[in-house]
Amino acid sequence: MRGLMRRATVLPTRSSAAIAGLTIVIAAAVALAWVYAPSGERVTLNAAAAAAAAAAADAGPSAAARPAKEVAAQARSVTPTSPDPTTAEATKPAAPPRAAVGASAVIEDYGQIVLAALQGGSAAQAGDATEVLSRCEGATQVRETLETVRADPKSNPADVAHAIAHFDDRVRRCQSITDEMRAQRLPLAERALRGGERGVSMAYFRLVDFDPPQDMRAPLLEGLRGDVRAGDRFPTLVLATRGEDLGLSSVEARAYALLAEDLNPQLIAAGNFSWNRDQERLTAAQLRQAAELKEQYKREMKRPRTGRRVGRSG
Repeated sequence: MRGLMRRATVLPTRSSAAIAGLTIVIAAAVALAWVYAPSGERVTLNAAAAAAAAAAADAGPSAAARPAKEVAAQARSVTPTSPDPTTAEATKPAAPPRAAVGASAVIEDYGQIVLAALQGGSAAQAGDATEVLSRCEGATQVRETLETVRADPKSNPADVAHAIAHFDDRVRRCQSITDEMRAQRLPLAERALRGGERGVSMAYFRLVDFDPPQDMRAPLLEGLRGDVRAGDRFPTLVLATRGEDLGLSSVEARAYALLAEDLNPQLIAAGNFSWNRDQERLTAAQLRQAAELKEQYKREMKRPRTGRRVGRSG
């Protein structure tokens, strides 16, 4: 993993374009890091959980697997507004337990996950739908990138082949995702975020072009902080650079900048990110407080991970 990229200085900014660029860097790192990482250094990321996905897929044909045209036709008949409660129960698929909804995303056509959320599903189902829509958004591009990686003599051929098979499977599962479904990503993400679901804050932030409406800033802030506590390291970057816009104090924002340096060494050169957090505004006492707060945030975190676990694999 250390050989994947040179450490880069990420300068904090309020510019949406700069944050968008950083998002692209993060996405590329998550998608490719596992392919290049020595086996002893691998971290379980969504893009690197191919073994679990392949094992589940090989266990047998999915009862929910249906032709893409059939799923697409059903999707076009869905009205994503609140359905009449008497008809919703009659028309929506039987809702499995919460754990089964997540687990089913490994073996079911992704269109079924989105349909369940659109047809009066829970906040948890909206979160699962947001995740699978995010997975499908760049699956084809990542698959194409892996062809370039395969030609790189530094890559491990077996690992690249494994990743290619994984994304081939993902592209197949995404075939039933329609434009109508994609158009519902923001409402689904907002419903999940308002419902306290974890693992959707970064997707929502991107969907609102890094400028959430006033009434969503508090839910977004809580979602980002909750995702960090759950072990997701990437929201620390947003909390460091945009946290004050969402309601953090300058001390809290600096604490997240320090935490971001600790958790993202492949993206951030140590010391540079936090140094550029308008350090001159803070007193020596505030700087010490921020350092102590960073340690508190770190203690509160679960084992570091990234993203929302739907089916516990990508």
